[in-house]
Amino acid sequence: MQVQLLPEMPCWRKLQLVGEMTQTCYILALSGLRERHPAAAPKELRLRLAVLVLGRETAARA
Repeated sequence: MQVQLLPEMPCWRKLQLVGEMTQTCYILALSGLRERHPAAAPKELRLRLAVLVLGRETAARA
């Protein structure tokens, strides 16, 4: 239903929605990483998320 409203939506609202969806994706990805690596420390989980999002080579440079 929201897809039908996109052409009428102001740009600021579209950007807000993209930000919210991106944040939701990160939350879901972290949840999956926690499930697969229950003993991982928060720092390790952030590194694993960076590898997942950016790729190993880019994450290693960051």
